[in-house]
Amino acid sequence: MSFTKDTTFSKLPTYHSTVLDHWDQVISRIRIPGYRSISIDGASLDLASVVAFARYNGNLNLAPKCMPRVEASERYLATRLAAGDTIYGYQADNGSLSAAVNTGFGGSSDVRNGDLEALQRALLRTLQAGVIAGREGNNEMGNAINFEDSYRRDETQFIINSHAPTVNGVSESQPLDKNVSISQDIESDEAICKDIQDERQTARSLHNALQSDRFGSGMAGTIISESWVRAAMLVRCNSLARGHSGISRQLLQNLVQFMRSGLVPLVPLRGSISASGDLAPLSYVAGALCGSPTVDVWQGHGSKKLVRADLALEEAGLEVHTFGPKEVISFVNGTAFSAGPASLALHDAHCFAVLTQVLTAMTVEALEGTAESFAPFFSQTRPHEGQSEAAHNIRFFLQNSRLLKSQAKRTAGGQWQDRYATRTAAQWIGPSLQELSHAHHQIETECNSTTDNPLIDAERGSILHGGNFQAMSITSAMEATRSALHIFGRMLFSQLTEMINPSTNFGLPPNLTAEDPNCDFLMKGIDIHAAAYTSELGFLAGRITPHVMSAEMHNQSINSLAFLSTRYTFTALDTFTSLAASMLIATCQALDLRVIHLTFLDNFHPIFEEHAANAISCAASVNANLLPEQDIPLSKYLWTLFQDTLTHTTTLDPSTRFHHAATAVASHISLHHQDLPPPATATQTPTTNLLPWSQHLSATALSTYLSTRDTHAPARTLPFLGIASKRLYSFVRNDLAVPFLRVNPSIRVSDAYFLNSRNDVTVGSYVSRVFDAMKDGRLMVPVMECLREANRAEV
Repeated sequence: MSFTKDTTFSKLPTYHSTVLDHWDQVISRIRIPGYRSISIDGASLDLASVVAFARYNGNLNLAPKCMPRVEASERYLATRLAAGDTIYGYQADNGSLSAAVNTGFGGSSDVRNGDLEALQRALLRTLQAGVIAGREGNNEMGNAINFEDSYRRDETQFIINSHAPTVNGVSESQPLDKNVSISQDIESDEAICKDIQDERQTARSLHNALQSDRFGSGMAGTIISESWVRAAMLVRCNSLARGHSGISRQLLQNLVQFMRSGLVPLVPLRGSISASGDLAPLSYVAGALCGSPTVDVWQGHGSKKLVRADLALEEAGLEVHTFGPKEVISFVNGTAFSAGPASLALHDAHCFAVLTQVLTAMTVEALEGTAESFAPFFSQTRPHEGQSEAAHNIRFFLQNSRLLKSQAKRTAGGQWQDRYATRTAAQWIGPSLQELSHAHHQIETECNSTTDNPLIDAERGSILHGGNFQAMSITSAMEATRSALHIFGRMLFSQLTEMINPSTNFGLPPNLTAEDPNCDFLMKGIDIHAAAYTSELGFLAGRITPHVMSAEMHNQSINSLAFLSTRYTFTALDTFTSLAASMLIATCQALDLRVIHLTFLDNFHPIFEEHAANAISCAASVNANLLPEQDIPLSKYLWTLFQDTLTHTTTLDPSTRFHHAATAVASHISLHHQDLPPPATATQTPTTNLLPWSQHLSATALSTYLSTRDTHAPARTLPFLGIASKRLYSFVRNDLAVPFLRVNPSIRVSDAYFLNSRNDVTVGSYVSRVFDAMKDGRLMVPVMECLREANRAEV
């Protein structure tokens, strides 16, 4: 396969450059000791920093340069209050609009209160109205509870999805350090060995550095995931550091110390409409800072316990913060619980966007497709950036593949073009890549914005009332992300079903079984599950905004529902992970079956040639060795006929299938060579005379095929694969120990792990193993290395 340079772009286009840089920043923060800490300065917080802190407990640093702005804002607010201004309403003296912290809130801002400290406490009490299931029964009077053995659903928070496999729960993944090598031959391939140890070290770093979550994905039960809370606290701190909120220097410093301590407030999952910011969830963080005995926090690392906030602060040696004027409304009136978790969700979606392209390349190979669909000329004549990027990547991923359809094979007959699920993949996903790029910009901008109200412009001496807390930018980004996941998933579903269906998979067995297709329906369950996953993705792709309700005395009559949109984006990510894991299992199986078939043909071809020569040697015609209608060797035509018959009889058991192929060849010999020896009896035909020959050919073919299948090993598949397929296939077969799937327990091959009732191994067992590796980040390491190689390449 040859390549020409795509001159549409002089370097890797914007989206994938952003993704790769983002990935490298996250990995650097995890792997490199002493790597620069996350700077909280109000202006430079990127998504990688949010991921690193939320999931991997990255180091924090409060930038000194932000303090003058914070102090200036606090002083200006104090000046206005000392002057007797009514805050959050109109000044009684002259009616001018002023800033506000001594009125009621929202629709109750027409009331006045001179006790500013009491007003702050009242606001927190008002907002802390969420549901935390089981809290009263398990935590009477706020005593510490150890959740190591009870009421604990751990998750190993990961780089690709904020809901990862459990550490101590029922879905625990395989230990990363376990030696599960299937075949040493796999690692003898120089291309696979390249940087493989470094990749595995990165995977170990991801696996070992992750922070565990007590409550699963954040969607389970009634509690927000710890990683989401950490992300929200970081974003809120960065926003307050911008110096537009009137808070004290002490509040900012106390918040940073709280985050550094590892304490994580217990926050209800539901209750935010993300209109006046994420008021309710942020109120629980504020309650933890002020040591409220009604707020609980997670304490400790590894084995954690739930402790009352006042006790936790005391044990950690942290200061109990007393909120001053405007500090509570400044703290809770922000979009942090929308923007923080959205950063994690988009990070996950970026990884899936690259994985989708790798899976597409693997599918092209499994279906013996062509790389022509991704030729640079298509992007040059229709230069959408997303399409061009995807085509660039997929074309590179296919490089060095021996499974692609040759021009000669296409000319010989059959379907000329690949079907749409692979042929138009770049055009299908391209717009979604551009939407994800825009979403990245939206979320990163939100993380570095001031989102409370009113805002203090100390430099110009004014307090402005507005609506920066309306989080529609996050809603927009999350709706685009869910839409992209559905687009990716719908394409993968079509590719998957095309591989499983014998009428569309170009000679692969039905349901990708290696056994008798009349008795084994290996991937049928995956087919059905994939339909369910794809339908759910379609449902989740719907917009949130049509469900907006007027709230809070009609003051919040429109609201973004951004946190709700983020929550359901994580549900979509979880669903997509299931689909992608199923797809990867099926694709590796299809690649093995394709290679087994091609290896069988290579092994059997010389045997067939010898048998065919014997069959036609008795023909007396001068042109006995030529096909009468076409000037081609008869033996070549018979070999093509044999292959075509096998391709169209994959629904039959192997014995019957090879019988049909041998009979078709015998019938053709008889049809075109009437001078074969005459029948011995009136009931016989020329074909009858070839019956022993046909039976011997069939038996020899069957024996050769079964031997090829039963001795197959991953090392035999690797040389056939393209750059990306080789890397992912090796990871699945070697690192995850997911084998070529068989159901026959009587055959014992060293590389095989058979499905049978005695050891309770199912297809789902292996899908779950891949699922876990996607969630804890291990599988994304080779995926991103594929992208890195594409970045360097000129194809």
